[in-house]
Amino acid sequence: DTVITPNSHATQKYVWFKIDGSQDLMTGMAVKKTDADELAEAGTGFSAATARAGVIPNIVMKHRLTRFTFQDCSDVSVEKITVKSKTTGKMIVAYDMGGEAVAPTQTLFFELPTGSVEAQEAALVLTDYNEETSTTKPLESVALVKGEGNWGETYQNIGHCLMVAPGEKEYEMVITLKQTFKTDDPAGKTTITSPIVIPDSAAAAEGTSYNVKVKVYGMAKIEVEATLEAWKEGGDIDVDTNLDGGATEEPEEPVEP
Repeated sequence: DTVITPNSHATQKYVWFKIDGSQDLMTGMAVKKTDADELAEAGTGFSAATARAGVIPNIVMKHRLTRFTFQDCSDVSVEKITVKSKTTGKMIVAYDMGGEAVAPTQTLFFELPTGSVEAQEAALVLTDYNEETSTTKPLESVALVKGEGNWGETYQNIGHCLMVAPGEKEYEMVITLKQTFKTDDPAGKTTITSPIVIPDSAAAAEGTSYNVKVKVYGMAKIEVEATLEAWKEGGDIDVDTNLDGGATEEPEEPVEP
């Protein structure tokens, strides 16, 4: 059922959704925009009469998910990045509050339909974006090259972005890396699991974007730093996933036997 009646006055309509990391959820509500808005103050809403009176609806669209963008600085190839997130939920898209009831305070719910046996969480996969077709495509391997300056100062963008469910303080990230230790050796692959932790012990907010900056020191050490950027300002995230407890200086080049 897509219609609920939370009380005797209100009726709300919702739709079910499932995200895969490439889609954004946005909602908008028409707000009254006029200098002298007597009709709006009387609660008549938007109609031909209000239009003739100069009451102009202004629909303000808002992002409802959290966004992660990724940058990396290392001497390895990034093959894949996934972030675990809730994927299924319902969103209220229309409601009639019956005059006496107040507007709903929450319109986005990450939950499964009654009786569903699907897993609520999934590893969302970072993809690239094809500007010519306006579609996503599989992530191409990013062969990262150390830039000028001190180790870890130069970052390269990886993929497009990932849209995840808001409301969590920590998200599990898995990075697949490939590295050739000697020029005549085949490349080896490994996966590293590291949390993306939201700053100040806060939960990720709707409409918030974090730039996740990953430092990889070969296959032995990785550091993650996430910086919050527009959509909405919110803070920085630093994640240290040092696997061996060693120093963070630039790794030495392998010595030929």
